[in-house]
Amino acid sequence: MNDVMVKPFSAQDLKRMLMAYAPAQREVEVEERELRPLIEEETLLAIAKINPESGMDLVDQVVGLFEQQTPAFINEMEMAVREGDAAEVRRLAHAYKSSANNIGAVVLGRRLAEIETLARDEQRILTAEEASELDNLVRESLRQLLAAYVRLRSEFASAGGA
Repeated sequence: MNDVMVKPFSAQDLKRMLMAYAPAQREVEVEERELRPLIEEETLLAIAKINPESGMDLVDQVVGLFEQQTPAFINEMEMAVREGDAAEVRRLAHAYKSSANNIGAVVLGRRLAEIETLARDEQRILTAEEASELDNLVRESLRQLLAAYVRLRSEFASAGGA
């Protein structure tokens, strides 16, 4: 930090100066968060092994269904938050939590369990920042799920699976 502040300066001036450097730290935090694995790939492999004869067919269906459900979940959760509907936030978090856990998105599943509990026990909905963080977590979980799915499908094809 090579900038200079001349006295007297206000708290607002100091905040403005510090905030000019805060985005760099925020970018590091975002990069670290995006590098963390959100999908337990073993879950997809376990789904594939449920019926060895059909191989990836069940994984195809489960991943496809999760991918289809995601945009609707995001839209419905945004609407429930905007309307302040804690019961709907709870219902959505509960339903999507099960889907997330079933495909190995355990970080997302845990966050949705927290949201469900707060909505049920305290009638609390998400703040705008929390809703944005959830949106990012859902999108990144889906991105990582699809990447894991492509890897697993490739491995299965190489091994002579379906």
